[in-house]
Amino acid sequence: MLKTYQVLLVSLLALYASLSRAVSPFDPLTTAVSFTDVTAALFTVAAAIVAVMVIIKGIKWVYRMLGR
Repeated sequence: MLKTYQVLLVSLLALYASLSRAVSPFDPLTTAVSFTDVTAALFTVAAAIVAVMVIIKGIKWVYRMLGR
């Protein structure tokens, strides 16, 4: 007679085997997207936002210097 942990181990191995063959419906999406390109795009947007903020800060600094 099998012990409880042996039954649990066999059932977990069977579950793992069935899940390893499973196909996700999102596979075409994840293969179509290059996450390197996504990361580069996010850094580009962040750099543009920082550049705009630095320009605004610089303009305020020049106005303050001209006002005194």
